[in-house]
Amino acid sequence: DVCARNTTPAATRALDRFGWTLGRAVRDLVLAHGAWSGVYLTGSVADAWWKSGQTETFWSAYEGESPMRAQLDRVPMYHITVDDPALIGLAAWLTDPV
Repeated sequence: DVCARNTTPAATRALDRFGWTLGRAVRDLVLAHGAWSGVYLTGSVADAWWKSGQTETFWSAYEGESPMRAQLDRVPMYHITVDDPALIGLAAWLTDPV
């Protein structure tokens, strides 16, 4: 995995900036949509970033100085690692649609 192996200062800055931007976006979406049941991070970009281990800026941007921090702390965060999660979900829905 390129992101996990690349430890140049530029790569570190890029990963930090991505993590901060993702953290703010996730925080805003959770608050805007009331996604209290959880957040699911999936896809090749999220997977490479997660595997890099540079997630501190994500958490600081997500939690931040928000007056809603107590609520945000209770929102579960999931990292989906299976291939093709959308197809798996669709197959499950087709066998037992709600």
